[in-house]
Amino acid sequence: MPQEWVDDELKGAEALAYRLDLDVYGTKCGYFSNVENCRPATACVVDMYIDDKANLPWNTNSRFESLYGRKSNPFFVAQKKKDGPTYGKRITKRGQQYKLGLDATTVVHGKNDKSRMGGYFILEYDRDIYKNIDYLSGSVTCRSFGKTRETKINIYDAVFRKNGSISAKSLNNLTHQVKIPNTFMQRIEAYDKAQYEPNSLFKALRERLSTTTKKTQ
Repeated sequence: MPQEWVDDELKGAEALAYRLDLDVYGTKCGYFSNVENCRPATACVVDMYIDDKANLPWNTNSRFESLYGRKSNPFFVAQKKKDGPTYGKRITKRGQQYKLGLDATTVVHGKNDKSRMGGYFILEYDRDIYKNIDYLSGSVTCRSFGKTRETKINIYDAVFRKNGSISAKSLNNLTHQVKIPNTFMQRIEAYDKAQYEPNSLFKALRERLSTTTKKTQ
């Protein structure tokens, strides 16, 4: 790693990486009412390497799970609770979308962590990728994430309602926080401008709106 990328302001993780992934969410079609208008759905991903002493509140005993290169079979809901992979067991138990690895995460930013901008949606984890290191790979809100400063990724010990959904009370159970240096966020913003924005759906929509006019009556 280049020395200029080392930043003592990073807290809660040994290393971070940011990238765009054009595969995990697949290709979507039907944009602008045209079934043949297809484009890869972009995932903006933050990879985190965390010391296992953090003792993260895992929701599984599995060492590794991933949505990268996924097939349909892991999402089949087993007819019997004892059957099928962990996806089916989790769906059967909670009656909600399976949360990979951790149940409650969110991105906060600004002074005093007052501003929230959605979750950190885990796409892959490895609880022993290196000795004493846990690995998390999760998607964040494209474009908006890179514009934030004083940014943190929070991990909570989830509190569940009777119906299995996650309660807002989980926000009182912060178990781990990754503080991202502003210098890294600046690099993410520059990366997004160069790599994400030129091919984004927002850009395509703006271009379409700028060339579309209503027919005169």
